Amino acid sequence: QAEPMKSRWLRRGAHQDVYVAAPSSEEDGALPKWVASGDLLVGELMLDLLEPTVSSFPLSYVVPPHKIEPPKDDDGDGDDDDSDKHTVEQEEGGEAALKAASEQEVKLAQDDEETLGKKILEVSLEQLSSLRKSEASAERYDKLAQSLLAEHVSHLPLLLELLKFSKSVPPPEGAGKGSTGEAGWRADRVAEAADRILSAIDESALALYYGRARDDNDSTGRKAAKKEAKDRGEQRTALRTALLARASAYA
Repeated sequence: QAEPMKSRWLRRGAHQDVYVAAPSSEEDGALPKWVASGDLLVGELMLDLLEPTVSSFPLSYVVPPHKIEPPKDDDGDGDDDDSDKHTVEQEEGGEAALKAASEQEVKLAQDDEETLGKKILEVSLEQLSSLRKSEASAERYDKLAQSLLAEHVSHLPLLLELLKFSKSVPPPEGAGKGSTGEAGWRADRVAEAADRILSAIDESALALYYGRARDDNDSTGRKAAKKEAKDRGEQRTALRTALLARASAYA
């Protein structure tokens, strides 16, 4: 049996092989006494205590079926049948536990990826808003905006940010001379940003939602109903903002 790994420092460019072995048995204290076959034990392997967020790896272990000792007295075939049946049940239970653990790991990985994507989008939107408020060049703003718009064409916070920028971005030199030329360029830019918002909202579904009666005291699906109400409220606000901006642009 290999010795447990102790802490050590590595030179730049050096490497160290690390092996994670399954617990050997209950007798040597590797597994708690209270664990049962099919239980899922979870933990993590941390390679750098100073950088825990980037150097830790999740570990999971499904407790296998316990070792079945053969009976000391064999008085007939009935005991053998019962033992074989029990062994099959143990193996099926272990396989089911492994499958459940695998499905759980896949779901957790998907949740992690979704959470990471949301955080990256939030940070990108903050940077985009910062560029607008700091009066950065339109080229810098449009470069980041177009990359985000290509992946999140229906994301309302992004579309509303683009609408704000369309109202404040300075017109280019070729926009035309005088107030009429600049006003026409501004109106087209605002209308384009507003149309993106209108295309991302299903107005029929929104009208149907606010046109039907709802029982606010119904406890069934209250969490889902609360989330839908929040989303519909954001859509209605964005719709009003886009319609008002479009009307004002051509007023």
